[in-house]
Amino acid sequence: LRERDRPERARELRVPGRCPISSPSSADPPAMPADIARVSTPPLRPPLPPQKSAFARRLPWNDKVGRFAPLKAITVVLAPLPALYLLAAYLVVGLGPRPTIEALHFIGRWTIWFLLMTLSVTPARRLFDWPKLIQIRRILGLTALYYILIHFCLFIANSGFDLRFAASEILVRVYLTIGFTAI
Repeated sequence: LRERDRPERARELRVPGRCPISSPSSADPPAMPADIARVSTPPLRPPLPPQKSAFARRLPWNDKVGRFAPLKAITVVLAPLPALYLLAAYLVVGLGPRPTIEALHFIGRWTIWFLLMTLSVTPARRLFDWPKLIQIRRILGLTALYYILIHFCLFIANSGFDLRFAASEILVRVYLTIGFTAI
């Protein structure tokens, strides 16, 4: 029971000058009903922000509620930069005498980097006590998938679009078999 619900405490509250809400010159304050006291108490949790539209929640740079998430936005902007760099190098400078092989190796290295970044998100989140870091794991994982698919398409293009030859190369060479099983 609360103190004011006990009879002896209720008598103490009615004494002028001893009540914390009344001044010594004021008259006896009226008793406050319990239901009014419950209504006027502040909520235990802050109110949730208003829900955004379904479209806003689906944007890759917003969080689940639909608010802008700077970490996700930075990741979305930085993820395609290696592929754009490769495209710019191909168009402006060229990639040497064997451009498909150069592009294949470049995209393959970045695929490994994106896989490692994806796998390191959870340990880094726990190590640095940064729970919002988990928001970028899906973006990094999908980026790794896209780079793997680009790498595989470049491999098929390098084999002259001969799928039988590409399949036989994948089966014969162990490192290609390991890479293909990663897809």
